[in-house]
Amino acid sequence: MSLKNTLEETYQNGLVFGTSIPLGNIVYTKNDNNEFILLKYNDIGEKEIIVPREFKEISDNAFSGNTTLEKVTLSRGIRVIGNNAFRDCVNLKELVTPNTLISIGESAFRNCKSLKNFKQNGSRGLKISDYAFASCESLKRVTLNNVESIGKLAFCDNTSLKMFQLLGVTSKLASLSSSAFEGTTDIRLLDLRGLTDKIPSELFMYNNNIYLIKLDGKLKEVSRCAFMNCTIRKVVFYEPKGSKHILLIEGGNSAFSRADWFSYDAAIDKETHLEVKK
Repeated sequence: MSLKNTLEETYQNGLVFGTSIPLGNIVYTKNDNNEFILLKYNDIGEKEIIVPREFKEISDNAFSGNTTLEKVTLSRGIRVIGNNAFRDCVNLKELVTPNTLISIGESAFRNCKSLKNFKQNGSRGLKISDYAFASCESLKRVTLNNVESIGKLAFCDNTSLKMFQLLGVTSKLASLSSSAFEGTTDIRLLDLRGLTDKIPSELFMYNNNIYLIKLDGKLKEVSRCAFMNCTIRKVVFYEPKGSKHILLIEGGNSAFSRADWFSYDAAIDKETHLEVKK
């Protein structure tokens, strides 16, 4: 019998006792769309698990406080990670996410002290809620391919974060909170080529060791104090051959004035120095 059939049969038999159905070390239910939701994972000492594709959602607090899991793979088909879903999973080192993921809830991975990397697979618009990755003190690299929103303090107090890549956003970026990286102050590489409209005010303040910032040649504006009290070595615009770069630095930006500016033309694989008005 397939897992889907097992889940369905167990669910139908268990309805006599309520809609929260136990099966092995999990508890699950169905939503209004008749889809399976993982409500709770009971810790049995496993270090590595794969959440099957039959589940479309990881519910609030489903794995919260688990201290044995080191790797979690979310199968293709899972769309939602709920609030506090993996909060305080202090030994979680590796997370594999599918390209179907569209929502990460509030504090979903807060205080996952061993998590080292997060990569959004695929190109769906992802909503990252408030405090989603707050205080992940081992998090070194974050790569986002297509984002719809990033909430307040989403990546705050990540003292080990060295590389942040925002490679794409939805056509209408709903929001990018200016406090998303508050207390995260040791970033070395910022790849923001997904932003073509505006870098919000105060977004990356107090990063004192930025070696390189990569920007899209279509970027229109850097908001006032976006890089306040930052030390930046190099800024490179990536643009097609023959394009002209125009950038507004709102109210002046002392951080950028201390950086060397370059334009990279992928067509001829060449980097040339720029004179940028400040």
